[in-house]
Amino acid sequence: MLNEKTDLMGLSGSHQRLIHLLRRSAPASRAELAALCGLTPAAVSMLIHELMVRGIVVESGRRQGHRGPPQIDLRLSPDAGYALGIHADYYSVYLTLLDFCGTLRGEHQIRNSAATFDNVAATIAEGAEALLSRTGISAADLIGAGFALPIRFRSTEPALDLAEDVGRWGGIDIAATLSDALGCSVIVENDANAAAIGELTVGNPEHHKSFFHLYLGSGIGGAVVLNGNLHRGAIGNAGEIGALRPRSMCRPSFDDLAAWLKADGVVLPQGRDPDEWETVLATAPESVERWLQRAGPEAARLAFAAGAILDPPAIYIGGTLPKSVRRALIGWMDFSQPALFDGATLGQPRILLSEIPATNSAALGAAALVLHHMTSPP
Repeated sequence: MLNEKTDLMGLSGSHQRLIHLLRRSAPASRAELAALCGLTPAAVSMLIHELMVRGIVVESGRRQGHRGPPQIDLRLSPDAGYALGIHADYYSVYLTLLDFCGTLRGEHQIRNSAATFDNVAATIAEGAEALLSRTGISAADLIGAGFALPIRFRSTEPALDLAEDVGRWGGIDIAATLSDALGCSVIVENDANAAAIGELTVGNPEHHKSFFHLYLGSGIGGAVVLNGNLHRGAIGNAGEIGALRPRSMCRPSFDDLAAWLKADGVVLPQGRDPDEWETVLATAPESVERWLQRAGPEAARLAFAAGAILDPPAIYIGGTLPKSVRRALIGWMDFSQPALFDGATLGQPRILLSEIPATNSAALGAAALVLHHMTSPP
């Protein structure tokens, strides 16, 4: 289902490249876009004219340059289309809505929704309707939805290996079922991959084109971004660094932290709401610190492994694990401590805390996937 006011069909690679640049670099003039994309100013002017006719690009003001006439700034039209993002696990479903510029327009949370997937799909559809109504956006303006969940891909779709949290949804064509419920196309993606695309699209303030995203949620995941695109691997599982840390070991994950605190007698929230967890963590600093002494070296070894294999300029630490805990784990990721790495040494990449502007980074990333797939140059 496409926005009736905007023509998003049949975009060329050059159109997509300009849209991608404007999403990250707006406002920008035609001359600036030409310099960024390597096309001639005349070619950029023609392409921009076509995008303006389609309702995708608009003029946003004038700037006086050092020499010559004023430059006309361009930006994407936020109303060219909207993308819905969904993240589901055992505890809740999060929905986010992005406009065409990648700006967060709204969020919605549904608690305790892990039932049969038919029921979950209906609940998601009701949540989407409520979110759209609250933001004053028509369902007809949705250009697609992304659904992120803890999965590994098999060799063919729609077969998926689901995490224990959502294992009861196995054997279902999730994309088709959810597409029927929402009335738009649906992309299904691993939650770490989705979060990495969210980082690339609306996070990543240093504009790294390549990075590793270490996703610390109920379990551990990872994703690889190379030259501005998600590297999915042969069947979609590139970056699954959590497989290096079996569940029998201490793991820097939400499930591991929750089990540790429960064993210490800490009363835990029912779900994984970040604000509720931050409040609980503040009441048990000694328990949290003892867990960090166990989990910190494991998080450091995972980051070290990613650094050794990929040599990325940056490693982002994201996920649903509370931000205060992720920030503390970053303190362990100093590659100059050979004792942590059996004497091995490695150049230190930038270790950065993900600062996605949403309650749930995978849900925002799932929406960003729609924009990325539609407007990323081949």
